Amino acid sequence: MASSVKTSQTEIQTQTTTSSQDEPDRRAGQDQRDEPGLRPSPSARRAGYLAVILISAGLLCVIDWYPGWHAAAFLTLAAASVISMVNLLLVALILVNLVYLAFDPPWIRLAGDLACAIIGLITAIRIWQVFPFAFGGSAQPWISVVRVLLVMAIAGTCAAIVVQIAKLIRIVGQRA
Repeated sequence: MASSVKTSQTEIQTQTTTSSQDEPDRRAGQDQRDEPGLRPSPSARRAGYLAVILISAGLLCVIDWYPGWHAAAFLTLAAASVISMVNLLLVALILVNLVYLAFDPPWIRLAGDLACAIIGLITAIRIWQVFPFAFGGSAQPWISVVRVLLVMAIAGTCAAIVVQIAKLIRIVGQRA
């Protein structure tokens, strides 16, 4: 019994020292998801990129062709002035994810995500300015809800932009 306990303790010590020695070095610009074993598999990443492409393309079709943004009862004619920005964001998402399907190292992902976040921020600010929504009779609660959601989207996108820039600077600093 004593020898089996001693063996177990030795195995535990060996496993802890081995796992700390085998732990990959953290390279600048990479968070835990970018390390081997922690980042999703290439096939899982490609499935995600493909899903974004399909969803964005579907939204483009719904907004621009059938049934079109005119069919949404809660949108006013002022929505016409923001539809082009929404379309730009959706096209950017499609293009960036097409690039990711072929080539997706972390620095490419950071640059593409940063570009889409900037376009998304500009789009959200424009939607705030125009506010192309009409909710009918008792609209006041919905107007407040949409305004709060827009503020949250703008604040979250600003935070994402700062994080993406910091990560890109770290990667560029390591490459120099």
